[in-house]
Amino acid sequence: MSDEFFIYAGDNFKKGGIMACKMLFFDYRDEEKPFFENYKNGNYDIKFYPQPLNSETIANLSPQELDETSVVSVFITSNVSKEVIDKFKNLRIISTRSSRYGHIDLNACMSNNIAVVNVEANKDKITEYVLQESLKGIMSVYCGDKNYRII
Repeated sequence: MSDEFFIYAGDNFKKGGIMACKMLFFDYRDEEKPFFENYKNGNYDIKFYPQPLNSETIANLSPQELDETSVVSVFITSNVSKEVIDKFKNLRIISTRSSRYGHIDLNACMSNNIAVVNVEANKDKITEYVLQESLKGIMSVYCGDKNYRII
């Protein structure tokens, strides 16, 4: 299996004339950066924010980001409330880079047809493995892989 992945999202951000998936990563840490360098030519548009996603930090996002983003990736320091979810116009997936998901309003996600994916609980996993598992979860939702765990 190739390390490359491509996510095609219906009406989202265009990159080079091809539809690309617009993703926003919150709670981004410097040690995650090398992993994403390997995927910089993929069919997606990723923007990184070191702060968590919550009702205060969402005010820093542009109207374009709120309209075009289809995937957000967060960690447990984010608070993805109904208020936050409702700001996004085309959000389809919330991927948490943790096994816990209590920081995400699952009822608001269900009401808005947003999939939530998490990673298997294991305190010994290294950062790159967690990131790979998060991206596999995102791909599984877009590609309809029923073997991947979706909350």
